[in-house]
Amino acid sequence: WQRPKDPAGMTSSAAVAIVCGAATASTLLRCRRRTKQLGIAKAKLLPLQAIAEMSAPLSATKQKSGHDQTDPPPENENDVEVDILQFDSAVYYCEESEQEMALDVLRLGQFRDRIQVSYYTEDGTGKAGVRYEATSGSLTFEPGELAKTIKVPIIDSDDWNTTLEFKVRLHTPIGCELGRYLFVCRVKVIDNDCFPTNRFAEEIGKFGAGNLLANGVPEIDLLIEYCKLNCSLPGIGWRTGVALGIDLLQNLYYLLTIYLLKYVADDVLGPTPDPELPLLVAGDKELTLLAVGILYTVPYGVLNALEYWKSQLQTIELSQQFLQDNIFRRFTNYSEDSRGQVKESEMGLAMVQDVPDIIENGYIRIIEIFRFLGKLAVSSYFIVGENPDAGLPLAIASTTIVAYVAENYKKSVAHLEVVSDMQAQLVEVVQESSQKYRLIADYYMRPQMQSAFETSTQALKGATLPTRGAAVTNDYFPGWISTLLVSGYLWFGGTGVVRGELQIGAFLATINAVKEIGDSFKDIFQSCLDVGKAIGPIAKITELLNLPTSMKGLKKINRTRRRMTKDIRQPEKLAELRDKAGTRFGSDAMPILVRNVSFYYEDPAKKVVDSVNLEVDQGKLIAIVGPRRGGKSTFMRLLGHVIYPTEGSYFVASYLRILHVCEEPVLLDR
Repeated sequence: WQRPKDPAGMTSSAAVAIVCGAATASTLLRCRRRTKQLGIAKAKLLPLQAIAEMSAPLSATKQKSGHDQTDPPPENENDVEVDILQFDSAVYYCEESEQEMALDVLRLGQFRDRIQVSYYTEDGTGKAGVRYEATSGSLTFEPGELAKTIKVPIIDSDDWNTTLEFKVRLHTPIGCELGRYLFVCRVKVIDNDCFPTNRFAEEIGKFGAGNLLANGVPEIDLLIEYCKLNCSLPGIGWRTGVALGIDLLQNLYYLLTIYLLKYVADDVLGPTPDPELPLLVAGDKELTLLAVGILYTVPYGVLNALEYWKSQLQTIELSQQFLQDNIFRRFTNYSEDSRGQVKESEMGLAMVQDVPDIIENGYIRIIEIFRFLGKLAVSSYFIVGENPDAGLPLAIASTTIVAYVAENYKKSVAHLEVVSDMQAQLVEVVQESSQKYRLIADYYMRPQMQSAFETSTQALKGATLPTRGAAVTNDYFPGWISTLLVSGYLWFGGTGVVRGELQIGAFLATINAVKEIGDSFKDIFQSCLDVGKAIGPIAKITELLNLPTSMKGLKKINRTRRRMTKDIRQPEKLAELRDKAGTRFGSDAMPILVRNVSFYYEDPAKKVVDSVNLEVDQGKLIAIVGPRRGGKSTFMRLLGHVIYPTEGSYFVASYLRILHVCEEPVLLDR
């Protein structure tokens, strides 16, 4: 560990773990001029400028906090020392079921005067009223008081979400100044619900999120639960209602058009008009035809405007953004074991292929199925109303379509899944070749990688052919039903016209309705197949969004560090530590403790780190040496909180921040 004396001159070290002292490195130990009007004890002291946000880049911080200011004036003989207030941790963790998060504000210094500070919460990915209740207020420290607690209510919800966070800021200090960095903290709220809903929580806990379909969970039920989640999201529910409402208007417009067609053919132009349906313009057929044309055109224009508005609602885009943001957030919070289970190609395909499939082929197609069902209903209503005997053929056709879908749906979905798997394998070969090109070139492995790529393309081609054949069959089968219905009605309805039992307008309108029924069957069947394309992706995304994260482990460590820090920071102990450190901050003398720390990966009998005990003062540089594969890297990862001890405890004061630097240099492109 290395803690530089000057925070502005902090440089990276060869050590894997660096602990930066937040007590002295967080604030320049300067004093303030004595204020004659208020006196030293009651002087209102302005804090130092915060040079870094906890989680935002400097360029993104456009508005300064209310307590920001320039550096204080130089010291002189009238300067006095003041206490410092800051949070006891940079990041806090809590579970939504706890219902309340307690944050401790520490006082560093001599504890002689009465001081005060205000605070408020600030939205991050977690929003006030949804994830937590907005809180603000002030804290007053009497002489001798070392810490105060801020309590923020946490909202427990059964709706799933990833770990969301919000901030709490200190501002407007009176009689003190704020820590340079820890005047703001982040609170991570851990969501314990299962994706997409808790309906399959028991199965996920028993079999694992990746084995739901193999253990009897109906595939369509998983997609339906996701649709419930998506529809419950802010802004998505009413957009979905608007889409369904516009689709309903489309179907009513279709019903209007076939009735208008029948009316024109039978009652305006026909030889025997219905006396109960007079002309729209009494005594004038030409104006009646003009009125019918207007009735045909104006609703179409209205629907066109509504459809354009619906296209701008961004239902698809918002739904995709929600999934993509949460997948990425979950991935960044994965535990080491979870991250090792996910291939890079899987994450890439999940973002650019699986998420669009779930939304466009799943959620949106289900909405469209309701539209097609509505059109089927209005067409059937017209046909049965004009020809009651047509009910039986329609029922037979519907039963045939349902039976065909039930028989071929799983086969079609299986074909699509094989194609998706072959595509994933192809992407893996390409990614591996790109990432490991130097190895391939140095060891003359180009022919082998080319062979592996060609094998993948051949497998993809072989998987695609059955899918194309099934697509042709699935496309024509509903068409055959439509064709048979139309041809049957040409004979049946035409005979009625010849016998005078049916008017020509009703006959033509019914043929149009029968054709629309066939097209509706085709559209419903095709939409069901498209929904099948979302089955594999929703199963995969369910697995990704239910893999364990490191949050609960970090929460446990954070709570332990905070508790031990509070135990050590007692007045009598701080006095001893202050004498030991030789400074006015006894907290800087709190040691770093490793007590009986052991770690194993799988077999408890094969401990990589076994019963390590260390006590190190802050400010010391410690080198860990040992033989190759002796556990040095594992020990550094334990110290850096990349992994957690399987036995023992590890203590660093909670307000100190730990930086783990891996041995391989990595640079971000963003």
